[in-house]
Amino acid sequence: MLAIAVPANAGATFRTDYRYYSVGGTTERAIVSYMRQHPYTGNTGHAYANIKHRFQLDIDTVQDGKICKVEDIDLAISFVITLPKSSRPAALTRSARQSFEGFANFAKKHEETHRASFVDCGKSFVAKAKRQSAGQCSALTRDIRNLLRSSDRDCEAKQRSLDRRDSTRVNSLPLFRKGR
Repeated sequence: MLAIAVPANAGATFRTDYRYYSVGGTTERAIVSYMRQHPYTGNTGHAYANIKHRFQLDIDTVQDGKICKVEDIDLAISFVITLPKSSRPAALTRSARQSFEGFANFAKKHEETHRASFVDCGKSFVAKAKRQSAGQCSALTRDIRNLLRSSDRDCEAKQRSLDRRDSTRVNSLPLFRKGR
């Protein structure tokens, strides 16, 4: 497992853990067959790679007369990216190794594109949250938590769009073309 922590602009931090699942097979056909028969279970079903995220939100507010304002806000997003890894890399044929590495690189780039999108969404949320105010601090805290849920739903819609776009590209990768 590899972990990377990335400090972002004030108020938002991001951490990424990389995990791997084993894929059997030594030829393109065997690898593709293995992945189809033993799929990784992602967030919304079977997947070749996956990203999960979890939020931790800390809000400090201050009452200033009749208005409650945000004094400080910290959003931490933890990511877990799960990628395929050959269970027997030394046994792969040269062609299968190249095809699998190309696919694994595509999967990593795809999941890191999701992460970058979530990071942008997190930064945007923090900027919006800092501008919020309410008559009562409890209402402000509730409003900001609702804003986070809404922002996450909007961001998830962007992720589905990316998945639809890239799902059509997977079958054109050498691993899947040769693995038919």
